[in-house]
Amino acid sequence: LLLDNLRLCAEENYEFSPSDAAKTIMVQRLAKLFDLCVLDSFPSAHRSHPSIVGFPKVLPACAGRIVEHEVKKLDEIMTVAKAPHVIVLGGAKVLDRLEAIKLLIKNGRADHVLLTGLIGNVFMRAQGRIKSALGIKREEEIVTKAHSLIGEYPDVFSTPLKIPFVLYS
Repeated sequence: LLLDNLRLCAEENYEFSPSDAAKTIMVQRLAKLFDLCVLDSFPSAHRSHPSIVGFPKVLPACAGRIVEHEVKKLDEIMTVAKAPHVIVLGGAKVLDRLEAIKLLIKNGRADHVLLTGLIGNVFMRAQGRIKSALGIKREEEIVTKAHSLIGEYPDVFSTPLKIPFVLYS
C-alpha cells in the first residue's frame, strides 16, 4: 500500500506520547491494513508524530534498510572518532536540538558545539548578545534552557561572532 505524504493528515503535525499517538484516528484506521511498521526515514526518527511513535505501539516494528545503514555509519564514526568531538549544529527545530546537545555532551560525544542558524541566535539571546525577541514559539522556555546549558557547560559553545542585520523597505 503506497500512501501520500502523511503530513497532509492533521494529526501528523502534532507531537504525541507514543500511547496517545497509537489512539489517533490515523493510526487506528491504517494499522488494520498493515502487518508491520518499518521506519525508513532517519531524519524523521526523532519526531513524536503518530506515524513514527504510534504505529510501533500497535504493530510489530523495525528499522528499514536506510535507517539501519545510517545507524551503522554513525556507530562506525563514533567508534573510530577520537576526542575532541566538535559538532556543528544549526537549524530551526531548536527544542529538539537542545535535547540532543545535552545528551551528546553528557555522553561524551561532543566536546565543543559550533552553533549557527536559529539555534545560534537562541544561544546569543541567552548570552544577552541579542536583546530583541526572536519570534519563535515557546521562546522564553527555549532561551531559558539554552541559558541553563551555557551555565552547565560554559566552555562548550561557540556562537557567531557577528550578528547580521537585514533592513527591509
